[in-house]
Amino acid sequence: MSTQLHDGTLAAGFNASGLRGVDPRRRRFALNPGIYLAMLGARESGRQEILLPVGLVVFRTTQMDGDDFDHALKNGNNPDARGKQILQDFTAHYFLSNALIRYGEMGMQELSSLTFMDDPQPNDKGNITKEQFNKSAQGYFAALYPSFEDIDHQCPADLNECVTCRLQLLGDPAEGIPMDQRIADRLARLEDQKKVAELRVEVVASEKGYLNWCTAKWADVVGEMADRKGGKAPGIAKLGVAEHHVRRNLHEVEPSEAATAAGFGMEVAQANADATRELASAFREGKATDNTEILKLVVQRQNKTDAALEALATSIKTLVDRETKE
Repeated sequence: MSTQLHDGTLAAGFNASGLRGVDPRRRRFALNPGIYLAMLGARESGRQEILLPVGLVVFRTTQMDGDDFDHALKNGNNPDARGKQILQDFTAHYFLSNALIRYGEMGMQELSSLTFMDDPQPNDKGNITKEQFNKSAQGYFAALYPSFEDIDHQCPADLNECVTCRLQLLGDPAEGIPMDQRIADRLARLEDQKKVAELRVEVVASEKGYLNWCTAKWADVVGEMADRKGGKAPGIAKLGVAEHHVRRNLHEVEPSEAATAAGFGMEVAQANADATRELASAFREGKATDNTEILKLVVQRQNKTDAALEALATSIKTLVDRETKE
């Protein structure tokens, strides 16, 4: 009988079979960088929740019902004969592979730097101390990947998780971009800085993958809307929830709103230009003979500007109200 690795521990001196010499039954970690409605069925993930959480995703070896095909073959050597149901081990590596096959192109990535680290182990009283947590795989991830609320970060798109903000916080070691000081301070308390560096590289790669996917998806969406508006091809007429999710992760504005804002900007500029010309003409033609006349023209100019700005503010408020409801 082969030696089994208990979940969250490693047997000293034992080289198990599987990916990179790690027993396929050993729990695995992956990063979901914020993929919208990333889902896997229970038999694909071994998890009770179909929706994969944003951030750290844990896959553990799980026993589930399966067909005993060996029994079926022995039963008259008929491969089509239904075998009896037995409990089988579905490995953590199997579940991880399913997730990467489904969502790898969208940035989901294994955090292999955490594989050999232990999970937090309760003390004699059954509690997990802060010190024990900080030495665990989960503790290292939590230090590098805090919630926006924990570090008092406000996303411009008002998201609880945002790939653009996350990359700004993490920086990029490959390009020499430093991380946010709030993150650096959290990591400074960890013992293994080499492990921190390895984890940061993996997390940044995952976030970049999702950013690239969102960027390409948004370009397709904008192109479809433009083609539809121009009558060149059928396409979406209105952004759905998923499209808004991508847009907000990129800190982009809806094409129609961008055009509206640009139009009002031009209207404000035009109002100023028209009023300035009228004022200049009054001086040139000798109409503005006293301060009262000058003040009257200035007020007219300001009224035109205020009207354009008020219309712009109304449009923005409508957009904000719609986003809040979503």
